[in-house]
Parts: sequence; C-alpha cells; structure tokens
Amino acid sequence: MFDNEPPFVPETLPGGRRADDYLLFFATLPPSDVARSASMKAQTLRNTHGITKAATLDERLHVTVQPVCAFPSTLPGHKLSQVIEIATELTPAFTPFPLRFDRAGSMGRQAPSALALKGDAASRRALTELTGPLAKALLSYGFDEFERGGSLPHMTLVYRTQWIADQPIEPIGWTVDRLVLLVSHRGCSHYQRVGAWPLRGAVEAALF
Repeated sequence: MFDNEPPFVPETLPGGRRADDYLLFFATLPPSDVARSASMKAQTLRNTHGITKAATLDERLHVTVQPVCAFPSTLPGHKLSQVIEIATELTPAFTPFPLRFDRAGSMGRQAPSALALKGDAASRRALTELTGPLAKALLSYGFDEFERGGSLPHMTLVYRTQWIADQPIEPIGWTVDRLVLLVSHRGCSHYQRVGAWPLRGAVEAALF
C-alpha cells in the first residue's frame, strides 16, 4: 500500500550539518510555562550539586512516550506512513491525562548519567495505558527494535553528568493532550517535529 512512497529525509541543519544517525520516537511536550519551571529547577539542582554541564534548553524538553526506530540517513517512506497511520488510528481512543513529576535524580546507577525529573506512580500507570497499545501496534508493523512501553516517565534536565540521588521536589506537571512524533538528530542537540495528534480527536492532525 505504501511501497512507492519517497523516503523521508531529515532536514539539514544550519551550516549544512547532518547527524550520523537519527531516532524516530513519540513524545509529549511540556507547555512553555512548565518548561520554564523545569529549567528553573534544573538551574537550582546545578547550583546545589556543582554541575557544570549545561541544562537542556526549554525547547528541547520532552518526555519520551515510545521509541519507534533508528535509521542512518533516510527512512523508507512507507515506514513513516505506517507510523502515521498508527498514531491516527490510536489517539482518538485516549483521553487527556495528567503527568506529574515529584522527584529529581539520576536515571542510571553510576556516573555519567542523565539528571531528570521523574514521574509519580499514577503518571506511570496513565502513560502505560497509552504506550501499551502503541507499542503493540508498532510491533505488528515490524517495529521491534525497542522494548514495549511501561518505563518510568522522565524528563531529562542535564545529559551525562554526575550521579545524584533521588530527591523530592515541588511537583511539576501538565495535562497530556496530544502525541507528538519527533526525529532526534543524534549528536546535534536537535529534534525535528514530524506530526502531532490530539488525544481527544477534536482537532485535525498536524503533519510536518
């Protein structure tokens, strides 16, 4: 059905830069006021723990919902169409849900590790209700590179820094009302938006 579609070519970055490889993934993005609050929390944590690495810029803050696939330079057009079809069919079945982060700490057990805001138990359950069917649908199309959903919701504040134990924070969160498809230009600190689908199905999907 999709076999004759042209390949998807990620955009070229300023200065003609191109990534060595790319990652296609579904995510949810914080509203601008929440992103600012997260950035302020990142600055506080950096000051408290003497972190010298820069914090993630507001416009790059996100929560990964489900990785789809990695690819080197182009993605077959029919593969992207399959992913878009999955999102279009699944998202109207889900209603918006709250996502709440009440802890901050390292994602790994040793340095270097990402410093992130971590979701509470209710957020994990709510996100799993979406990622479960999404991962299953992706698997049915042969996207089997990544594990099925269900991991801890987190939003990375600083990449590859010192290890920091979990600590409670004043909760930060928002209502997830859409699913966004992004391409990560690995190593270039850039995310390219491919499409977005409202969970409630009340607005037309926005592609490219």
